[in-house]
Amino acid sequence: MKKLFTTMAIIIASLTSYAQTKDLPWQVSLSAGLAEYSGDIGNGFFLFDLTGHNIGQNGVSKKNTPGLGLISVNKYLNSKFDLSFRGYYGEWGFYRNAAAGEYLFRNMVGVECTPRWKFLAMDNAIFVPYLTAGIGFGRVNMNTSSDDFGVFGLDKTYLYQLTVPMGLGLNVNLTPKLGLNLQSNFMWTNSDKVDGKSVSSSSFATDAAWLHTIGITFNLGKMKDADKDGVADRKDKCANTPAGALIDKVGCIIDKDKDGIADNLDACPDKLGIAQFNGCPDTDGDGIQDSKDKCIDIAGIAKFDGCPDTDNDGIKDSEDKCPSVYGVSQFSGCPDTDNDGIQDSEDACPNDKGTSQFNGCPDSDGDGLADNKDKCPTVAGPSSNNGCPEIKAEVRKLFERALRDTEQCNNCHD
Repeated sequence: MKKLFTTMAIIIASLTSYAQTKDLPWQVSLSAGLAEYSGDIGNGFFLFDLTGHNIGQNGVSKKNTPGLGLISVNKYLNSKFDLSFRGYYGEWGFYRNAAAGEYLFRNMVGVECTPRWKFLAMDNAIFVPYLTAGIGFGRVNMNTSSDDFGVFGLDKTYLYQLTVPMGLGLNVNLTPKLGLNLQSNFMWTNSDKVDGKSVSSSSFATDAAWLHTIGITFNLGKMKDADKDGVADRKDKCANTPAGALIDKVGCIIDKDKDGIADNLDACPDKLGIAQFNGCPDTDGDGIQDSKDKCIDIAGIAKFDGCPDTDNDGIKDSEDKCPSVYGVSQFSGCPDTDNDGIQDSEDACPNDKGTSQFNGCPDSDGDGLADNKDKCPTVAGPSSNNGCPEIKAEVRKLFERALRDTEQCNNCHD
């Protein structure tokens, strides 16, 4: 039981919402309830008897309706204490002993002033239990009782008495300004005449009542809250909280992964992410969130689902045989610089457009000899003459004679 109470106390204290605070210092409550009697005639505490009964009084038959109404005004003092002023009207201590045919009820009106000690939860809690005790004053109409008890008197005969209310209550805050209140008070009186009998010889009064009430509360005041997160500026440690963000009691977003995005707005609340992807990560920073990125550790492009194309040749690296050199799809990403249909790695002349016959080299003069092996690449010639044209016999003889004459002339000068 002790563990259960401790657990409940922790849960209650940790649930935050809105409540009566320094910014909303006034609370008005409208309540209805039941007052139960205990005294010389009997004890009706916690019987919760709501059955009406026709009671004869001075020749008049009247059906009583057990219950009472209350209005209270409560002033916030601090996070632990409020001051409550209550006024009530209704039935004081309805009681019946059906077997003996005995009934008792009194109409009453009263006021009380009671401090309230909020012993568990403090400001901004959803559930605020409290203990209360104070002093009050009441007037009881003595002309609303059954003749069975021998209570007689003239109309408008009243009994005035001091009361000491003591009890337990709970405020349940539903919105910043609206809530519920439940309270149960034992009310001791300084009178032993409410029921018209005095069985005890003791000077200690035996007449008492127990009041059970439930009502609706309204918190009044104007709270300064610049970012509209429900936490007053004076307590708000995070002044620019995003709209709709889940916050803690000091106005800061609840953010498990510390990425600056509140858990309730974070699509990936357990992973450090970025606002662009609602809190989901983009590990490689390529603008593609990890859940859609097939290469989460390497920056890539959307076309390839986040995988890279290092040489920008339109072929992703994983399928590119030459990922660092701009190439063509025909050769799986490897280059063909001269665009002759032969990839550079197999092209003997990668910078000159050629043919496969000559391993990518050209034959400019069309003599069947590749330019890189042709000594006369611009003039057709037989391969036997390294691609140069052959000289006719007559021309050769003239050329040889000219050479000889030149040599002889040189010798004459010597």
